[in-house]
Amino acid sequence: MSRFFAIDFRSLAAFRVGVAGLVLADLALRAADLREHYSEEGVLPRADLLAHPVGRWLRFFSLHLLGDSVEFQALLFGLAALLALGMALGYRTRFCAVAVWVLTLSLQNRNPLLHYGGDNFLALMLFWCALLPLGARYSLDSARGRGAPPGTNRVLSWASAGLLIQIAVIYFFSALHKTGPEWLPDGTAIFYVLHLEQFAFPLAFVLREFDGALRLGTYGSHALELLAPLLFFAPRYTTVARLVGAASIFAFHLGIALTVYLVLFNWIGMLTVVVFLPAWFWDELLPRLRGRGRERPLLASLRQADGRAPTGAALPQSRGLSVAAALALAFIVFWNTATLNEGWREAIEGQPVLRWVTVPGLALRLGQTWSMFSPSPPRQTTWYVIVGVRGDGTRVDLQRGGAPLFDQPRSRADYNRSGRWERLLTYGPKSEYAEAYRGVAGYYCRAAGADPESGTALARVQIFRRILRTRLEGEPVPDRQRLVYRMRCP
Repeated sequence: MSRFFAIDFRSLAAFRVGVAGLVLADLALRAADLREHYSEEGVLPRADLLAHPVGRWLRFFSLHLLGDSVEFQALLFGLAALLALGMALGYRTRFCAVAVWVLTLSLQNRNPLLHYGGDNFLALMLFWCALLPLGARYSLDSARGRGAPPGTNRVLSWASAGLLIQIAVIYFFSALHKTGPEWLPDGTAIFYVLHLEQFAFPLAFVLREFDGALRLGTYGSHALELLAPLLFFAPRYTTVARLVGAASIFAFHLGIALTVYLVLFNWIGMLTVVVFLPAWFWDELLPRLRGRGRERPLLASLRQADGRAPTGAALPQSRGLSVAAALALAFIVFWNTATLNEGWREAIEGQPVLRWVTVPGLALRLGQTWSMFSPSPPRQTTWYVIVGVRGDGTRVDLQRGGAPLFDQPRSRADYNRSGRWERLLTYGPKSEYAEAYRGVAGYYCRAAGADPESGTALARVQIFRRILRTRLEGEPVPDRQRLVYRMRCP
């Protein structure tokens, strides 16, 4: 059990600093659209959220709904950043970790129209942070004598097992969801992913010319997601297997991050593997990389580490935290299994007892579906043109300025104002997010209601969608622009 589920305190400290840094990065990215996305003046005013099908429960789970002004939202942003800094430094670490988790859920719940997989990934990591002794080592708490007792060098608990299993679950179930022929047997999935030009970096344009390599990469990435989680819990050669698994997952996310923009998702994935780093990494490999510790052969020390049980005592966990972690872990495995079959999900939601049993897990954002690019990746590049029509008939592109242009944007940055705006517009056609287009149009009606030069009020807003369909052979086929929503401004 110790070999499988214990986490070295040094790995935990690196994880703490990394998660806190990602929270700060998330806040910085969101702050660029603070008024538009989180205030009463933006795309989802408070009344619209509470009337929204997705928002009917969120009034109980968002501190950001207590105030409507930009200033109030900015205050909560600043408080979250301050607490994340305290978490990184390890000052009253448990309190800061819990508070950051609560504020992160609150922020995500304030506007569910912006939600993407990386938000769930970050929220889950913060949940397990709240249950783990993050300040055990390399923290202000440990410097003041509030860290782990002397003689302990790792944590072994339901929370440590839960975090490790949670990370493995993400990749394993992601592979199980990839059932489309583009993954197996065709091997064309990565070809289609690299042709999503609203996400593609310049390197993607180079790589997508190599059909054989893309086919091999498709098979390899699918196998990696399926097998790397098993390496994390290999019964023999555990140290070697974990190092290989961690390096593979890190390289997997790095490769995606260099080719496709997915906001913070890949950076979270690269960070999480640090908790699988064994003591041998810190005691033997890292000193050698720094030019020290060459007294004995590296491979001999690795074989010795694999052949002995972990040394040093493990820090125990309180009974209350153990119960919470065990229940959370059971729910995560149960819910991920249910997501593999739509009939199973419907059966759970159709049973009153099961439905209410799952409410706490879903409210805490433990409910999760790892179906990115599943069962098949999209086969088209999509972009939107938001047109404002003034009373005198003048038409203007409200996103990019100037006259509306329906041609394909020249670069990734020209498709959307940010990754969050892309999510907002992409959710529009989905019935459960029917407010998305109305919210965007309403925001522009209020924000661009008058032309400062002519004084002509904005009469209506039109949202057009264009699609460029990807083909395995030949040039992509563009569709004509389609009007998907229009609003007459008050």
